[in-house]
Amino acid sequence: RHLARQGRRRIGFLGRRDTATADAALRGYRRAIDDLTLVDLPGAVVRRDSWDDAALADYAHRARSAGLDGVVCLGDREATALLPHLRRVGLSLPDDLALVAFDDEEAADAPLPLTAVSPPKREIGRLAASTLLRMLGRGGDRTPVRMLLQPVVRERASSARAQPRVLQPLA
Repeated sequence: RHLARQGRRRIGFLGRRDTATADAALRGYRRAIDDLTLVDLPGAVVRRDSWDDAALADYAHRARSAGLDGVVCLGDREATALLPHLRRVGLSLPDDLALVAFDDEEAADAPLPLTAVSPPKREIGRLAASTLLRMLGRGGDRTPVRMLLQPVVRERASSARAQPRVLQPLA
């Protein structure tokens, strides 16, 4: 939604397959593409168990040839490692392409600070511990508990389009 609000319409997904959130992140991406009626570019969706330099370079070329104007990356390390490859193929961030990472563990410290979807990890841990203690206090009652916690988007330089500067006349 963050990218769509900026007018981005050709958004790709670079992800991992081997994390606890990998499938949910891909489902969220696909749902957003459908809900926001964005261009569905199946070739712009790539998931791997791990990303090396050759695979990242290939994705950067794919992004350029597909005319992507946004990419969502699962996770911060992959997004950070993708940055130099995007520059090498001539894409300027965030003017040509906006990049959003999912995790927000290292995003702020990237060479170009990355906009990131930041899951509420502390709150998840706090609620898990609280739920466990409550269950133990009830003699091990294992009644299922479902909670929905929303992540926040922390906007940084990788997706923030520069505001046009107003030049003052010389005196």
